[in-house]
Amino acid sequence: MSPPRIVLGIVSTPDRAEIVLARGVEVIWRTREAALHLVFNQTASHRIFDLVATTGADLIGIGLAGLHDEATADRLEEAIRSQTSAELVIGDDTEVAQFGAFAGGPGIVVLGNTGSNAFGRNAEGVAARVGGYGHSFGDDGSAYWVGAQALRAAARSYDGRGPKSRELEQAAATTFGFPLRTLMQRFDEQSPDPSLIARLAPVVGTLTDDVSVQIIEEAAVHLIDHVMALRRDLGDIPASMYGPMFDIPLIKQRFAAATGAVEPQAPIEMSAVYLALCAQPGRSRGWEDRT
Repeated sequence: MSPPRIVLGIVSTPDRAEIVLARGVEVIWRTREAALHLVFNQTASHRIFDLVATTGADLIGIGLAGLHDEATADRLEEAIRSQTSAELVIGDDTEVAQFGAFAGGPGIVVLGNTGSNAFGRNAEGVAARVGGYGHSFGDDGSAYWVGAQALRAAARSYDGRGPKSRELEQAAATTFGFPLRTLMQRFDEQSPDPSLIARLAPVVGTLTDDVSVQIIEEAAVHLIDHVMALRRDLGDIPASMYGPMFDIPLIKQRFAAATGAVEPQAPIEMSAVYLALCAQPGRSRGWEDRT
């Protein structure tokens, strides 16, 4: 039997890169460093070449946030393959998460981070994805969505235009360090980064007033809807989840009860290793037209 391959796995999100070197699926070492923005800055590929030269990896799996279509994925794969003898597989961060959650097997994974989206692949290799439309028109059930809903509810409470929640008013003011009216005026004058609004979500998840609980319950419904939509396309396959939204107990309880979701089989930083080891040539990446 041939020895396990040496695999370099990289998952790069907007704020960091998780890098793992593995012998098969046995971790040799791991590190975290600045994000590798390969989609927007191809010079970042030099870091990959350095890692391959240093580690002796003969197989590379890369998951990239910001990768949204087949043409870009193919272009990146061609550019990197031309500079290294190691085999290479590239996917976006959502597809990669599905490989990690099910160790290469079929299933649906929902990501609940600052944004939200989901990816599924069934036993026949058919893949599909939902969500991921950004904070302006999507990201339902995400940390940004919860934060934005909470700020709207807090403003209505403060004005007397909606249900009263002193807890939510205080949580918003404390989280961002300004009285509520001042805070809302500042956000109106200069739209904040979605990750800033997302900071309020875990705080809302700890509150017990009716207004806050309703926001969290609605977030859970949105995340559940990701699974139900994909099951209509892919069949009754298992579900799993990654991301801090599932650290909120009520969301995790509602999500698991409605979908039968199981814990991921591997931590998120190992998902690119499973992509490299398990992805089939010519696989569907789920970007096909759903119509």
